[in-house]
Parts: sequence; structure tokens; C-alpha cells
Amino acid sequence: MFIKRMKLLVIVLSIFAITYGTYQSRNELGSDTSDLTREDVTMASSDVITIVDSADREVTVPFNPERIAALYAVSGHITCMLDKGDRIVAVNNGLKRDIILNELVPTIANATMAVSSGKINMESLLEKKVDLAFIPLDIYHDTQQIKQLESFGIPFVVVDFQSIEEQKNVVSFMGEILDAKEEAQHFINFYDEVMALLDRELSDLTDIEKIRVYHSINEANCTVANHTFAADWMRYAGGINVSMGAELEKDGDKYYTNLEQIILWNPEIIFCNEWGVSDYILNHPQWQLIKAVKDQNVYQLPIGISRWGHKTSIETPLAMLWVARTLYPEKVTTEVEEMAKIYYQTLFEFDLTDDMYAQMLKGETMRIPKNAEEVGQ
Repeated sequence: MFIKRMKLLVIVLSIFAITYGTYQSRNELGSDTSDLTREDVTMASSDVITIVDSADREVTVPFNPERIAALYAVSGHITCMLDKGDRIVAVNNGLKRDIILNELVPTIANATMAVSSGKINMESLLEKKVDLAFIPLDIYHDTQQIKQLESFGIPFVVVDFQSIEEQKNVVSFMGEILDAKEEAQHFINFYDEVMALLDRELSDLTDIEKIRVYHSINEANCTVANHTFAADWMRYAGGINVSMGAELEKDGDKYYTNLEQIILWNPEIIFCNEWGVSDYILNHPQWQLIKAVKDQNVYQLPIGISRWGHKTSIETPLAMLWVARTLYPEKVTTEVEEMAKIYYQTLFEFDLTDDMYAQMLKGETMRIPKNAEEVGQ
């Protein structure tokens, strides 16, 4: 019996030595990745968790990872909201452009830019010894990039949502992964509270009373398609998106129309989520035929930690409330500023001042211009 126990001990120690050596080799990786194999970079850890990600994959990944690659901007926003932002070591360009976020989590400035034109810089991830990467759906659909992640043993989770419920689900499973379930639940609770509030305050709003809205995303003629996140939240805010059901030109994850079609739609109100677009629309001669422009009802959506109501915004509960109050001030009486102060303090431990809120409403200087960076979002 003693001999059998000794043999078992030798086997266990041998396995430990091999595993530890593999982990050490991962930590000692330099910039030369030409002859790396899966065995070189496989992370050895008993602390793992199994979740179902946005690609409907059941995956087992490191639990509460120390070194995170947020390769989709919203995954970085969520990671920071879950109080793990200081663990982000690799990002895409979007996170470095968000002024307030970088003030709240200054370590993002030191994170490596690891995505260029939708392509992962694998060498950068290996240099940063990433434990877990959060990636968007378009990268997941790129077979070559996924093969690289898998061959180098970098665990990844796909993050994507096209509805409010899907967004809440993303926050939920990221909260499980990052050991921040309570923080994730705070976000979901806030969302539910705003949705219930709007349901009450707009309960007697008839279809005839609903206002027809054109929602500009990024560019003046880039808008909202059916079955997208922006379409879902606008419905809760009581607006009728004029682009719903229209034939739009799809380019990647963006949907485009043309000015002639917008003139035909003749929206009553226009919302823009990129600073400067509202001024362009209001001052461009060809847009003057549209009722919203004639009546000066063209509004810049607020910009805070992210662009409120953007297709990946975590501040969408605030966007829904702000838009609903803008559309129906006689029905929606809740003060958006007070709700915003609760939101930022609860989820980011950020004390929103009156001056900062006013700056968010303007949107100016809240994001570094895209052309000021070398890498696109």
C-alpha cells in the first residue's frame, strides 16, 4: 500500500511540474510568437467558470481573471462598471477615447491597443499575458482570428446584444465571470426601475400621439434597423423610428439611408449620438425641407462615460428616460439629472456635478475625436 501511495504521489508531482512549467512559459513570452504552440500558452488554473456567451457557446473560462483584454468597447465599459477596470491590459480604440472613463480608470491609458481595423494584434495580447479576452461578434465570425486565439490558448468570451434583455444578460454573465454578481445586479435593477417608470408615465400614450423620430447613429445618414438594440430602447421611450421596416444599406454593423429617403420620412424630431452631427443637420441647406429641421427639433443625445443610447451604450437606461422626457415632457416628469446622479454613484462611485451633467448634455469634448487616434474603433 505504501508503494502504491508513493507511485501516486510521484504522478501527481509530475503533473504539477508539467503544468507549472507550461504556465511559466506563458508568463515569460516575449514579442517573438513565431514558434508558439497551444501547449506554450495554455493557462493552468483550477479557478474556472462555465457560462453561455453571446454566441450561444457554453465555455469554461478563468474565474475572476487578473489580466483582461476588452477588445469590444462595451466590454470595457462593463468591466469598469463591475469595478474591475484596473485589470484591463488590452483594449480597442473606443475605450481610450472616452474622457470620463479614463478619468475614473486612469490605468486604461497604459493598456495596449490590441485591435486595428477589426483585426486582433496577437503579439500584443501575448506580450500582455492576457488571461481572458472579450471579443465582438464580428471577430468571432472571422475564422482565422478565432483559430489564432485558440492556437495560442487565449480564452475568449463573445459579447453582443441586440435588445435590452440581451444587454442585461451580457452584464449578468460578465458579472459571474468577474466575481461581481452584486454589481451586475445593481445595473439590472436600475434598468428595470427605469423601464417600469416609463411604462407608468407613458401608459396612456396612444399610437396617434407617438412622435415620429429619425435616429442618427455616428453619421447623419447612418440610422437604426429592425431588431437592433437602438430600435428596442426607442420603443420603450415612446418614439416611432421612421427607419423601421425600410430598406437600408448594411455595411458591417452599420445601416445607411439617404437624404432623399429621410426627406420622404419627414420626421418630427431628430436625435444624433455623435457630437457635431446635429449642427451639420441644422445648418445644411438640403436638410431644411424636413419638419424636425424647420422646427429646430434636432437634438444631441448626451455623452457621458459612453454615448447615451449608442448601439452598445451601458447608459441606455438614462438615454431612454432623457428621450422620453424630451418627446413627452407633459407625461414624463421624472428628473433625468437626479436619476443620472443615482446611476453614476451606484454603478461607478462617481459623484456627478451639475456642471458635468450640463457638459454631458452638450456632448462636446466628452470624447477624443476618432481621427485623433491611429486606430479606428
